[in-house]
Amino acid sequence: GCGHGLVSLLAAEEHEGRHVVGVDIDAAKLEDARRAAAGTPFAQRVTFRSIEPGELPTGTWDAVVMVDVLYLLAPEAQQQLLAAAADCLAPGGVLVVK
Repeated sequence: GCGHGLVSLLAAEEHEGRHVVGVDIDAAKLEDARRAAAGTPFAQRVTFRSIEPGELPTGTWDAVVMVDVLYLLAPEAQQQLLAAAADCLAPGGVLVVK
């Protein structure tokens, strides 16, 4: 749930070797995030993707960050999302939930 991309942009700006992929179900928020990224020197290190409700990005990730997502879900869906996020972490990866 990257929303308008604030946390994604901060994460991309923080480290030159980091590539950040922000995902959200809200197309309008993603467009705002893309516009915000376009004017930065680190724009090539951040990507924003639209996903469908219940969809998760595929792959193995060094970190998964969820910002203001869990409160939108029923308790069972929260548990499923957290388990799925933990399952896609690379060895030593970190899961951050706000």
